Amino acid sequence: MILFVFIVSTCFLPHVHNGYSRPSYQVHLHSKNNSGYLLDNICYGNILQSHIVLTAASCLLAVSEFPYKTKLIQFDKIFVSFKSEDMNDLIVLVSSIHVYPKFDYFTLDHDIALVNLSSPLPLSLRDDVNWILLPKLIINTESFLEEDTNIWRNSYTENKLRGYGVLSGNNLVAIVTLAPRIDKLRDKNETIIFDGYTNRITLLFPYLSWIFEILEEAEIKDIQTGISTNSLPYTERKNAEMGKVMNK
Repeated sequence: MILFVFIVSTCFLPHVHNGYSRPSYQVHLHSKNNSGYLLDNICYGNILQSHIVLTAASCLLAVSEFPYKTKLIQFDKIFVSFKSEDMNDLIVLVSSIHVYPKFDYFTLDHDIALVNLSSPLPLSLRDDVNWILLPKLIINTESFLEEDTNIWRNSYTENKLRGYGVLSGNNLVAIVTLAPRIDKLRDKNETIIFDGYTNRITLLFPYLSWIFEILEEAEIKDIQTGISTNSLPYTERKNAEMGKVMNK
């Protein structure tokens, strides 16, 4: 499946947009209505590699009016934006999307997806677009969940921050995802899942093997085609590169 992605670059330091400070590894996901107009951002995404953006699988869902059915949004109605102060636009097509195999369309469990860009982001050439590292080990979750509570649980942003990345130090350890409200959860024979929902935190640890496998495939493809940008977000690789520089 091919998606169109619209990316607008941002500065290296966090950029303030509508009162929200957005880091350089974060992008906005948008949908396009039937008239072709770009709607307000529906989700966030996090750059993991020059080709790969992590978001919530629920960001890619839509409910048809009739017959009522939950499905992926049509490929030509999803865009990603990254806006800088100078408003320069960087437009990239998407070659595929990867929804976690155990994602449940009804309960929204395992709400994880990866968006695969068709051409690499210029991570090694620009300071205003950057990737975020993933953890190697399980991290204590108590402290960082409380740090972002004021962002993902306040009344203004409730249900508006799916895909928002939660950090522990310099590592992306969780994202904000979607959960149906228990008091409005319908019978499983029905297909409408957006009758009522709220935000929840989904930790990335159970999905790291799946994520790294896709990242590695993207990196190998870059190397084989000669367009590798040294953007694979493995801490070991960055340390190895620094070691080479120091030994020269």
